Amino acid sequence: MQNAEEYRKHAHECRTLARQCKKDEERNQLLLMAKTWTSLAEEQEEMAAKRARNRLLTPGPAVH
Repeated sequence: MQNAEEYRKHAHECRTLARQCKKDEERNQLLLMAKTWTSLAEEQEEMAAKRARNRLLTPGPAVH
């Protein structure tokens, strides 16, 4: 699984390519891909934050 930083890098690459496109259809497709990569990055960050919260809330093994 990739991390959010890698997803954002892919989004940036798509936007860079979109600026170079002469055809609207190709540009729009790349911008849609960038939006999807950004959404994946946000989801990844949310999942990581939930995992971190769960680790804080889950008690460790009891020591007797």
